[in-house]
Amino acid sequence: MSITSWAQRHLWSRRFVTAFRLLSAGQFLLLFNRLRLFILNRLIRKKPPKYSEWRNKWVKVNQLERIQVLKTIEELPDKPLFTFLISFKEKSPELLEKTLKSLVNQLYVNWKVEVLALDSQDHSLISSVNNFDDNRVSISKSESEIGKGWVCKIDPGVILHEAALFTVTSSIRKNQEALIIYSDHDHISETNCFIDPYMKPDLNPDLLKGTNYLAPFVIFKDTIWEKYSDYHSNLHDLSIAATNNLSSKKVIHLPHVLASIQVGRDRSYLLPEMREIEFPVPEPLPLVSILIPTKNQGHLLESCLNSLVNETSYPNFEVIVIDHESTEEKAKKVIENFDIMPNSYVLPFTGQFNFSAMMNHASSVASGEILVLLNNDTEIIESNWLTEMVRQVTRPEVGVVGALLFFANGNIQHAGVTPGVDAFMGHSHKNWSGKSAGYFGRLRVAHDVAAVTGACLAIKVSTWNSFGGLDENLAVAYNDIDLCMRARKAGLKVIIAPKAKLTHHESISRGFDDKPEEKERLIKELEIMKDKWGDSIFEDIAYSTNLSLEGKTFVLSETPRVTPPWQIN
Repeated sequence: MSITSWAQRHLWSRRFVTAFRLLSAGQFLLLFNRLRLFILNRLIRKKPPKYSEWRNKWVKVNQLERIQVLKTIEELPDKPLFTFLISFKEKSPELLEKTLKSLVNQLYVNWKVEVLALDSQDHSLISSVNNFDDNRVSISKSESEIGKGWVCKIDPGVILHEAALFTVTSSIRKNQEALIIYSDHDHISETNCFIDPYMKPDLNPDLLKGTNYLAPFVIFKDTIWEKYSDYHSNLHDLSIAATNNLSSKKVIHLPHVLASIQVGRDRSYLLPEMREIEFPVPEPLPLVSILIPTKNQGHLLESCLNSLVNETSYPNFEVIVIDHESTEEKAKKVIENFDIMPNSYVLPFTGQFNFSAMMNHASSVASGEILVLLNNDTEIIESNWLTEMVRQVTRPEVGVVGALLFFANGNIQHAGVTPGVDAFMGHSHKNWSGKSAGYFGRLRVAHDVAAVTGACLAIKVSTWNSFGGLDENLAVAYNDIDLCMRARKAGLKVIIAPKAKLTHHESISRGFDDKPEEKERLIKELEIMKDKWGDSIFEDIAYSTNLSLEGKTFVLSETPRVTPPWQIN
């Protein structure tokens, strides 16, 4: 896609403002034009595919493909052994039989199963195993010594795709360093319909700490399984311990639906079990310098400063307002009154608007150990917002932290940046309900993302200085994305902290890039980003290749960006 197309698509996505805002400003013609564009866009944009249709196209194996897979397996020079451990639970013989049947039906046949049971004389268990009359299936009171190969511990009721082990084997051959492999999965309803696919990200360590998204089909190399034998009773703990400090070359995500979980009428599984992860806040509390750029818009600035001072529970912070030639009387009065408050400073900035230069100027006089970049069109929702950001950003492995931002109507505006959405950079979970837990609960835990917005962004001063601050060639757009890219290049995490909640009245202060000179500037900044980062800018630790890059995030893409290996090209 050309850089001009990037710009056009990005401009399109930014042209929507609320009718209330335009009506209150008396801009009726502009309102009409924006509504026309909105309706046109709605007509053009396709609805996400139904999962049943998507699954038939991208998950189901046809007879021709089945024959080709069997031929490929037959020609393999070596065939790794897979050992499955299934804990038999009381009243689960039917679920066990479904799981065993899915193994017997595997196109790849080099596997064995140990059904672990305290009472190996249980008649229902014996009957379930004997139904298959397969010497690869055995009953054991305890886990026996695992031979060379790969190990997978699954629950009764987990049903594997017929090409699951073939797909894993193909991945092992391509990824010689692999130690852990996991896949996407879906669910089977009470009426035997495939529903609710969980399209997962690649290895996301912080997300994994809060929820075991690798399950239910995760396979460990025998060396890893033996090394972490103390964790075998809890696969979540095992996954956390085993993936700790492993690179993405060793933890392989297969972006294919290779497992299904049989569920009943209760669909609470949509919100997986979550763990409360709370990193310590340093003592003594570090000083935080909050940098707020502003021009005119006195009412906005006043609301921002009042909420900041009155609603923030974190006690140790200073505020620096960077005034870009405000002429509005209300704004001048707010700034004048603010300048005499304790730990509050006003810095003048003259010349053409340059967000990066303003932040760099303010950071040079800031006294804090941590910088927070904050838009003047934000308001605090929960008083612990700054504590939560400090909690995350002071971790030695973290570079940049962003907050969860909401529109004035309570819907989500920003939960991290998703590269590629609407052709360049979109906001994760945008327009989702503010009460939502997010896609499979991910807004309940802090997690790694590709980037966060500079509307509310925290960074250690030491990290900021090592990068030389923001790139002043990126005067308005993408300076925050560039900062996050540099953090990730340096091996630091970019974290979204969903407990840090603010309202963001998006782009009210500066407006939208509608003028010809603004479009030209945006295209120039896009060129800078393309030249600087190339295709690496679209790498995303938080988003699946099965999910759409058009419009709303976390809906199925009509065409996956990674084709299943069983499909014939």
